[in-house]
Amino acid sequence: MENSLSEKAARVNTSRAVHLCTLFDKNFLIQGLALIESVSAQTTSDVSWTVLALDSESYLKLFELRIPNLNVLDFNTLADADLIALVGVRPWRELCWTSAACLLAYTLRNDKTSEFVGYVDADCYFFGDISEMLDEIPISKSFAIHEHNFSADRKDWETKSGRFNVGVIIGRKSAQFIYCINRWRINVLDRCDVDQASGRCGDQSYLNSWPGEFSDLYIFEQPGVGVAPWNLNNFEISEKDSNILVDGLPIYFFHFHGLKVGFLSSWLSLIIPASGYKLSYIPWQEIYSPYIDKLMKLKASEGLTKSRRINSFNWYFKNGIKNRIYIASRLTHRKTGLN
Repeated sequence: MENSLSEKAARVNTSRAVHLCTLFDKNFLIQGLALIESVSAQTTSDVSWTVLALDSESYLKLFELRIPNLNVLDFNTLADADLIALVGVRPWRELCWTSAACLLAYTLRNDKTSEFVGYVDADCYFFGDISEMLDEIPISKSFAIHEHNFSADRKDWETKSGRFNVGVIIGRKSAQFIYCINRWRINVLDRCDVDQASGRCGDQSYLNSWPGEFSDLYIFEQPGVGVAPWNLNNFEISEKDSNILVDGLPIYFFHFHGLKVGFLSSWLSLIIPASGYKLSYIPWQEIYSPYIDKLMKLKASEGLTKSRRINSFNWYFKNGIKNRIYIASRLTHRKTGLN
């Protein structure tokens, strides 16, 4: 490494322009809006967005909201003929995974002014400054990805799901970064299915070969980049002076994979924080409570009726055998845990 992590973290550029892209449908509309707000709330950098709305409901809502510095696309205005040809043909989740590489390639091609361009999954949420996170990338490198960093109880997942996660892929617009993403686009258009026995997991398994192929690639080392249920058992989450820390260092973003939210009303929700995961503890106060509160506020303030919902209470209590269930209220800002 060129410098220590502490030196890199201290070298914050507050004036850089960052162009981010993400995608979501009506089921992740609230999560997508929360992501966008979280980035702006934590940084002094000039951040712009390109969002691919995957259905008409999310497109119309984003158009109605008229969020500053946000350009909304649909499949037609993205104008990727190869991707459009897969709509209605490829299974929905595979189409969503395929769209990420196509969207990032589009954003890199069309951005003319930003220092950094990147893709972010819609179910990520920033607790720290993205500009400070980007300071870790050395000048000798142009783009960066992050590892899953699976906890000990999930080490076998690396062969099934890949070494790297697609939560954030970001960098300076170098020729190598552009070439890498354009090739990734070709890869996922050709095939983007899951076959864990052979090590294929949608779009992210293609990242496994990048470190050996691209000298401009940097792998984030700070633990606060990409904290998620699959690695949470590795860390201690704490709060100090209103800052959320992971093993005493800043947490930049959390990937809320496995979160199930049933919106009972605009002020009451039923939540399974990490469905499918066996966690040694749930950092509710530090991580989950602020995020759930943001989702509930967005749902109430924007009148969002089309949101990810589990329709049956039986589903919650059946899954509560393996996962802790929470009831969150905006009136008390507290949670109740049910085992």
